[in-house]
Amino acid sequence: MPKFIYFLLVVLVCLSPFTALKCFAIEAYPVPRANYCPSGYHASGNYCVPNNHSSGAAIMREGFCPSGYHASGNYCVANNSTTGKAIMRNGFCPSGYHASGNYCIEN
Repeated sequence: MPKFIYFLLVVLVCLSPFTALKCFAIEAYPVPRANYCPSGYHASGNYCVPNNHSSGAAIMREGFCPSGYHASGNYCVANNSTTGKAIMRNGFCPSGYHASGNYCIEN
């Protein structure tokens, strides 16, 4: 399939009101384990692994959690799958992100 046709299909699917949230949702990935795993995750070796695709993304907690996230042990967990991706802040946030405490949140 030509790249343009594929791109057009993706755009049309993402613009559909029934699938738009899935297109722009952030995925939960395994995170290094720091004692206990956050809610929605389980231990697997030295990692905390999401229980399922609906688990919120987790990031190590440094002080207060950023907006759109809640504290769960040593982690901040996204309140829902449409919350912007959080990264640790190191000075100014990169383009496409805004500051929220010690974090940068994807716009």
